[in-house]
Amino acid sequence: MSYDMATHGYWCNTRTYPTRCRYCGDPVYYFSCDHGCRVFFNELGAPWPEHRCLDYLIAQYGREFIEEGMAIMMMTPGVEIGRQIDPTYARNAAQQAESQRQQDPPPCEPYGDQETTAEGIVQEVHARVNIAKQLGIPCDTPIGAAMLGDLLKGDYGRITLHTGSLGDDESWSFTFFVSHKLLDRISVVHRDILWCRLRAHTIPGCTSVWICEELHNAF
Repeated sequence: MSYDMATHGYWCNTRTYPTRCRYCGDPVYYFSCDHGCRVFFNELGAPWPEHRCLDYLIAQYGREFIEEGMAIMMMTPGVEIGRQIDPTYARNAAQQAESQRQQDPPPCEPYGDQETTAEGIVQEVHARVNIAKQLGIPCDTPIGAAMLGDLLKGDYGRITLHTGSLGDDESWSFTFFVSHKLLDRISVVHRDILWCRLRAHTIPGCTSVWICEELHNAF
């Protein structure tokens, strides 16, 4: 992450999500903005201590490279790089973190031919689900097969995502089905930060569900 002297805040679409480091398991905060900043913090607010996970660095660059780098750092005087993040944003983010621990956001229900994009924290992930069983539709009957249509042709998982970064006025919960073709491209675990593009799919005579058409890790 590049720390310029510019102050980060709502104007650069700053986003902060509470999550866990998937390498060491420690609780962290994922911070990003439209200027390309991407960083994990151990705590919110000054001095904004960055999460320096040795397991992550080894996974990314290899043990030998990291050990050589650490040896050089131990012989080189350190330089403290200041971070400038709007204090109002930092204060609201900390308050929202406490609020999110106390209640879940309301569900965003699909309807019509609605399409939307969402970024948020994975609350639940099921690698394999039976859509017919989930919806209570007997797929072994002509009517059930007609109702489900193309949904019977693929294998699906199910993800519940809570949107709304810390400091946002509102957040939503999305539960959607995602094909194994998309799900197998990335490793998804609880507390990951995901970006997805969703489409509402109406099942005649039954209900509407969210179907994921695009899925990426946010970092």
